[in-house]
Amino acid sequence: PEGRMTARKVSDRARRFVEEYLVDHNGTAAILRAGFVGKRPDVAASKLLARPEVAELIEKRLNDKLRGAGYRFDGIVLSTIEVRERCM
Repeated sequence: PEGRMTARKVSDRARRFVEEYLVDHNGTAAILRAGFVGKRPDVAASKLLARPEVAELIEKRLNDKLRGAGYRFDGIVLSTIEVRERCM
């Protein structure tokens, strides 16, 4: 599958970042927990999050977690939109 090909392009360090990012969706905290060093962790996190292969891996891992819990990401989004529309 295409997603697997893209996931292979992601470095081990970037994979660690993704796993940490999924904890709290805080890029700066995730990059520090993943062991990256530098003066601007916020900038480094932003650059990683902007990489298509990293964004795809985050989406894949989120979908895997949701599926494991019995949910589908698109179903959650649609449910959220329906609730919002009912409240307006």
